[in-house]
Amino acid sequence: MESMSALVVYWDHFKVMVRITPGLRPGLIIETTLKNIQKTNTSTEIEILSPIQGYVAYLDKVEETELCVIVGPICDIDVESKYLVLSQNKEMKTKLYCKMNLEQVERMKEIADRYGIVILGIYLYFTVQLPTPPLTSKKIYKLHPIFKFSVPKNVIDDWLPRWSSFYAQYEGLPSTVPREVLDDYIEAFKSFNVGAYKASVTMSRRALQQALEDKGANPKNSLYNQINELGDRGLLDKATVSLAHGVRHFGNYGAHPQDDLLNDVTRDDAKLALDVLKRIILKLYQLNP
Repeated sequence: MESMSALVVYWDHFKVMVRITPGLRPGLIIETTLKNIQKTNTSTEIEILSPIQGYVAYLDKVEETELCVIVGPICDIDVESKYLVLSQNKEMKTKLYCKMNLEQVERMKEIADRYGIVILGIYLYFTVQLPTPPLTSKKIYKLHPIFKFSVPKNVIDDWLPRWSSFYAQYEGLPSTVPREVLDDYIEAFKSFNVGAYKASVTMSRRALQQALEDKGANPKNSLYNQINELGDRGLLDKATVSLAHGVRHFGNYGAHPQDDLLNDVTRDDAKLALDVLKRIILKLYQLNP
């Protein structure tokens, strides 16, 4: 499903329609059409007095009734004309954008995975002026149309790959990084941000192994041998090989929990593992760190 549309009508003849599509960057493109539809011979002009503003929000839980998590403000990125006078059957189109950060998108994905749907709201506000009978005076109206979309899980799942390459660039990583590696890197980053340092280093180690195997390391070998293998092939220099072995130590699962070093992981350890992982990804995918 490439786009979704919704409509609000005022005074039986003023239509406000929005269509949402995923942007090339993480966020939503909100295409808005204002149209003055009148079927009588007497045309009532609608004057648009202000640019369209607003915000995007979503339900944190499907059973809630009010949208409670604000994604961010809506900004105007392309407008044919501001401050228009819409006569009979005339319309104004504008393109709006709302940026979504990584944590917001991931949270929406969690909601979609759990409930099969995300309730998304587009809140707009702008001011118009209309003549009042007997058309010798005018009245100003502050409009606040609200559009709610039930976005199914398959649509959320379709949006995420569109944004994954941008997330890589946002983190300073090449857009050629495979989705599997990037997903594990993002998971490690998210875990670090919430203080889950054991989970962070475990996912850093996993991302490291995914990247090594993507670059040809034998999947049947241990991570120790995979690191050395790419070092022997010249894909990793000696210093990076040494650092990679440091990441390998964390989450290096043994027969007993006390053997995997995870109990001793600190914030500095997790941060170092992320930094080293990023350096290795840059080396493997041909960008200088």
